[in-house]
Amino acid sequence: LAYKDAGSAGIAFKSTTARTIENPTNSLRLSMEQSAHTATFLYKNTESFEMSIFFSPGSSNQDKANWNFYIGSAANAPEYSRSLPMSFVQSSSSEDWQTGSDWLPTLNDDKASRDDTDTGAVWNQSYPSFQEPHPTTCSCSLDMTNVKINNLGGLGPDVSGADVSGNTFIRYGNACTVDGKSVDLIIDTVGDYSSPQVSTNGRSSCGAYGSISVQFGTMVVLEARFVNPETSLPFMIKDFFLTIFDMDMHGTHEEKVTIHDIEDYYLSPGSVVKTEEIMGGVVFSSPPVLGDVTCPADPLHLDATQANVAATALFKNVEKFTFSLEVLGHKANKTHTFILGGPSSLNADCSGHGLP
Repeated sequence: LAYKDAGSAGIAFKSTTARTIENPTNSLRLSMEQSAHTATFLYKNTESFEMSIFFSPGSSNQDKANWNFYIGSAANAPEYSRSLPMSFVQSSSSEDWQTGSDWLPTLNDDKASRDDTDTGAVWNQSYPSFQEPHPTTCSCSLDMTNVKINNLGGLGPDVSGADVSGNTFIRYGNACTVDGKSVDLIIDTVGDYSSPQVSTNGRSSCGAYGSISVQFGTMVVLEARFVNPETSLPFMIKDFFLTIFDMDMHGTHEEKVTIHDIEDYYLSPGSVVKTEEIMGGVVFSSPPVLGDVTCPADPLHLDATQANVAATALFKNVEKFTFSLEVLGHKANKTHTFILGGPSSLNADCSGHGLP
């Protein structure tokens, strides 16, 4: 994109490339080329704003009567832009328009990255590697895939070894990184816990998620706490998301999740998850759906049916929190596995920029 200061009118951008690129499908995961064709503006304390759009057909587009412009919210927002390359094609300038890294600010300030893809000559070097933007603005992007100890309630499946001895919980290593420091997450039982199939505890076979199994007709109350991986002392987390996925249990039993100490929660527009707000928390229950929903492969790319049976909770300034998992219905020697994770396509933005 080319750029120039429009004075009191604000700022102006125009396209500088004749290449055709694939239209983006996810504003948080733009390719290198898509990022180079995108500009992001930050507004504060605004009721309304104005913008003008002008299309001038080029020589190869004389038959075009109109053009589609794509407008959305916080594509690769400033927090994400710091890993983007400055420019990957040699720039050129005309009139008072500017392009290229000569005007690009450092990516440590509050301005979004604007890459140049002018039709000038390509540099005599390979394209810089593109690091995909981090999917969340939260201080902790919860990761429940690295299971260090898997012995919830002392039932196993890890029942021996120096690390397990006396530790009747699930411990996730490097559950998040805060200011360059690794943080572990410990999930411990508060009271009774029963599951005839604890082999599904720890990391979900569904993908990059955590999982906890619960016997039909029982409930388990859990305490989750963030700790220093070396000292196991409490660690305060500024903000993070916890998502419950795949709440599609139906028939004679129903899954129920109660989460305490939350800041807020998020559902899809077409959500079928039943909710009940309680003091300082929320209760999620599975809906009477007709069939099973496919287990999501990627929490940031839920399809409509997957999003409709998921719920995301936002926490702020906590060292620990409690939640309960329950399978409603008659008691049976069967288990249901709850799938848990961090940010999702329901919300990945703790900072309030409005990212999906």
